[in-house]
Amino acid sequence: MRFTLSIFLSIQLVFFSCVENFSFESDDEEQALVVEGFITDISYNDAIFLPMDARNFEIRLKMSSPVINVQDQPVLYAEVKLYDDLGNCWDYTDLSTNLRPGVYALMNDDFSVQQDRMYQLQIVLGDGRQYESGFESVPAAIPAGEIITQQTVRPQLLEDETTIANVDGLSLRYKLDPSARAPEESHYVWDFTTTYGYLALSNQDNSSPVRKCWMTTVYDHSQITLVDNVQEELDYELLFFDVGHQWLPEGISLLISQYSVSKDFYQFYDDIQAQEQQSELFAPPPFNTSSNLYPVGHNSPVIGFFQVANQNVYRWIFSPEMLDFAIPYPEWMRAGCDALPPPECFDCTLATPPPRGYLVRDKPEWWID
Repeated sequence: MRFTLSIFLSIQLVFFSCVENFSFESDDEEQALVVEGFITDISYNDAIFLPMDARNFEIRLKMSSPVINVQDQPVLYAEVKLYDDLGNCWDYTDLSTNLRPGVYALMNDDFSVQQDRMYQLQIVLGDGRQYESGFESVPAAIPAGEIITQQTVRPQLLEDETTIANVDGLSLRYKLDPSARAPEESHYVWDFTTTYGYLALSNQDNSSPVRKCWMTTVYDHSQITLVDNVQEELDYELLFFDVGHQWLPEGISLLISQYSVSKDFYQFYDDIQAQEQQSELFAPPPFNTSSNLYPVGHNSPVIGFFQVANQNVYRWIFSPEMLDFAIPYPEWMRAGCDALPPPECFDCTLATPPPRGYLVRDKPEWWID
């Protein structure tokens, strides 16, 4: 069976192309260290009490080349440390032994950024090369806001990529309380993680533990919406969600993370967007983007941005009451479990998760039926 989940974003960015390229030897091109990671004011233990999955902060390291068809390589055996401006130090743990090569985690469940502190990332590779970020201060706290859902109809390009038709959808808007005073110039980043219910359509046993599961999308580089120069009043569309042909009968939810970021970090993502629009799918890594990372005692290039941010999270869960019409299962879903149905029609745990996603049998604690 196939599953489609379309999210039409106001602005959609991809940090690097997800296309896998062929590799070849190239001794003339110097590889660059690529660094991805951030820290926020929400710790692992804080997240336990929020409508999100608890997580430790992570740094991802890989070596990349400006040659388009040279595959990136994860960086192993590095030493990664975090310092604040008082000299406090936190060590990151190499997760290569947990089958996550190139990923380093801050295994401190209580750690969160403090408003009056500045933070610096330091990296030492296995060959002794050192890199560090500048000391990053914490942006101003995010003003209170709310997510507003509005049913609407919009013209959309259909799957045949030639036909435009009106489709029903939900517009998710972020509204800032006019009484809340934002800084004169603020820079916001939103990203989205999607979870939806999957039902084994041929399994009629309501008590079966494998009748319903939950699938979650996970992106190495989040889908992102940017807003700068936020004023006191803001009514901004985060995304338009097409409900015309979606997997909605068993429920769907979006975890919306809002980050208040520095102007330099915003510029970094703005540079990436400009390169993606210019080079499209086959763009090499953004070697000319702005960065707050530097080599120490050598000239090897480094790409990326270590960001310190304030974070708010919103859990949006679809409810049929949001629409004035019923949502049946699409015909292609029902037909897929008719003649010679595949195993996932009886056992939801056998369904294929979305790319870079995962499937769980137990209902998430924050899920509301």
